[in-house]
Amino acid sequence: MGVTVDKQSSLGQLVDLPIELAAATKQDFNNVQSQQFAGSLFEQSTLLFFDTLFYVLSQMLNKNAHLLLALHANLE
Repeated sequence: MGVTVDKQSSLGQLVDLPIELAAATKQDFNNVQSQQFAGSLFEQSTLLFFDTLFYVLSQMLNKNAHLLLALHANLE
């Protein structure tokens, strides 16, 4: 699985399951999709996508927040 703004990108073509998020690209200098700088909209969309994905999976697998926190890696 790979998350991209363009399924036809090199990443999109490499993965078995490309997830395409409609967001501004880093080359969108005309502010067509967002007033934000560079890929900020994509980064925020990706965060929301994965937060939602993990929430749905935790519900489907019946894993509560305490168990997930114990499995969480801290790379600081």
